[in-house]
Formats: sequence, structure tokens, C-alpha cells
Amino acid sequence: MNTSDNLIITIPGEVPTAATDPAVSNKIRLVTTHGETSFSFTILPPPPVLSSLYCEIVKPNSETYLIGNYFYNVKSVKLGTTPLQVVSVTPTLIRVKFPAVITSDFVTVECESGSAKSTVKVNDFTGNMINFDIPATSWGSAVCWGDSPIIAETDADALTGKFARINDKNLPKTGYNASWVFATCYFDFKLAAGNATDKLFKFEHNVKEAWTTGYYEITLNNDYVYKFKPWDNVLFAKTGYKTEGWSTATISLTEFKNATGLTIADASKITDLKVSFSNPDAVIPAFNTGVDNFRIVSR
Repeated sequence: MNTSDNLIITIPGEVPTAATDPAVSNKIRLVTTHGETSFSFTILPPPPVLSSLYCEIVKPNSETYLIGNYFYNVKSVKLGTTPLQVVSVTPTLIRVKFPAVITSDFVTVECESGSAKSTVKVNDFTGNMINFDIPATSWGSAVCWGDSPIIAETDADALTGKFARINDKNLPKTGYNASWVFATCYFDFKLAAGNATDKLFKFEHNVKEAWTTGYYEITLNNDYVYKFKPWDNVLFAKTGYKTEGWSTATISLTEFKNATGLTIADASKITDLKVSFSNPDAVIPAFNTGVDNFRIVSR
């Protein structure tokens, strides 16, 4: 749009800036039927967007990714007020290293064009259900039933303590295997109230072999079910699904449905969690996956 005194233009997302092209001229050239002119016009990159953390639970001296956009001219990354070491940067990923002492706090990224803060705290165990360290039964055991191996916190793959892992070759075709199951019985997790639309189900997973079939069936209150199969995505059709170390899985609680398609009315009424790996379709040549820190949190 233009008048005799003003010209209104749209700045496209791919316009070059000093952050994307150091040789950008920072000039605009205006051509009309009566001639042309140019003048200085500097465009800054947008403020950074910090969408998520690749893994929300981190070990001392470990590394993980911050995921987002517009990570140009990064000035600092901090956990609370503690600076984090920046290992590498792309416009959509920042790899950071955490210190030997980690506090539970938000991550902030500061760039030339502004700053962004994470929506979740690092190492926040709010809403814990099963983490294999804190009892989830009235008699003090980590789980109520199921024969899934619980791996010691001294294992090289441990994240923040004990965890469950399936590590085997030639997993047979089967819908149920007791050694692939862990569950609580009736237990008061003391979850905050709220309906499914207000809640997220989270856990950490470490997938070390390419995963192409089978799924974790996660059941709440023996009724509300979600099948976790991240490999079922066009992005992993050729390679299978793997993680780079531990990664946080985030599932809307609305994805857990009962046989009639209903979702959970009140998260505080959840008193049972069962996690069972199923492999009904094909033999899996190699499977090595750990899981930990099952929890329900507010959005």
C-alpha cells in the first residue's frame, strides 16, 4: 500500500539480516515511474523463540539441546542466573553443557534481538508418578507389579537414578510379555486437579537402537490408554527412531482415551499407571530403550 507520502511494505521471513548474511547492504531501493532512490533500512532478526528442551531432566556436567528458532548472535544462555556453556548454535538448536551443580530453574536465551525463557524448569519432578527411586506403593516398593528389569543408578545410562530398560535381541512377536511391564496398584500420587485439556503426560526415554515397530502402551486407571510409537512418523520411515541420549516425551493428556473415546475428567483422581511394551507385528532384531520419570504436569 502506498500514498504520496507513505509506503507500507511486508517484510518476508527470509529477508537477509546481518545475522544471516554479513554482507547484507541494509539498503532499500525504491523504483517508481518517475525515478528511483535508495536509503538505509536495517532489519534485525526476530527475537528468539525457545520452544522446548530436548531433555528436561539433566545430569550434572551433561549436555542437551534447546529447541526453538531465531537463535542468532547468542549472547548468553543461563539456568536461572547461572551461565551455561554454549557448545554449538544453529538458528533452531543450541547445544548447552550444564554445570556440576544444577538447580531446578528456567533456562533463558539472550540474543541480539531479545531474550526467551523456557516454559518449564530443568529437573522439575512435579507430578511424579513412577521414577523407580521414590516408592509408588503403600509398602515402599518402586512399583506394584510387572517383571520389567529396574536398572541401578550406577549404570552408565542412568539419568537421575534407577530406571527401566528393555535391552535384548530378536524380540518376539507378542502382545504381552511380563518382563516388558511395570505398574502400580491403587496409589495416591497426589496429582494436582485439572481436566485433560489442562495437563501433559511426560517421561524421559533413551532409544539407542533404531526403533521401527512395537509400542509402549501407557494405561491410566486401567481404562485410559495411549500407545507411544514415535517411529510412526514420515521423518523416521527410512531410519527408524533413535534419540541422542535421553529425551523428554510430552503427550497431551487428551490423547489418553477409554473404550468410548472419553478423556480424563480430573487428573487428581488418577491412582494407577501401567506401562507395557507390546510387539504384535514383527520380530525386532535389536531393542535397547530406557524409560524414567513418568509424571503429569500442568500445561
